[in-house]
Amino acid sequence: MLGSAGAHSGPFGCSALARVLPSSTAAGWRERAGVLVHLAIAIVLGAANFSEAEQLQLHQRPLFGPAASDSTARRTLAALDEATLAKIAKTRARVRRQVWSLLHLRPGGFPWLTVAGNG
Repeated sequence: MLGSAGAHSGPFGCSALARVLPSSTAAGWRERAGVLVHLAIAIVLGAANFSEAEQLQLHQRPLFGPAASDSTARRTLAALDEATLAKIAKTRARVRRQVWSLLHLRPGGFPWLTVAGNG
């Protein structure tokens, strides 16, 4: 089911997010949507600063691909103006609605997890 949700919303919503962020075909350009999603994942995993985020991304490289440097993360965040933040919020809401719609169609609803007896 989650694979199906990803197919409709892009990997972690990156494809929808990429449409509202600056892009380039220049060599060495990092897709800004991927940088933001990887940064968010690193924060969820416990990163408290850019250096820790980069280290967590390096550790998770087989799952998420090459890590963005801390300077790339800084430049990406610095470039987010109010208009771009509003576009990101609208995109996030749209992707979230789509994923929840797909989960609603799943028999049993949201696949709650139990980890170490907690769930």
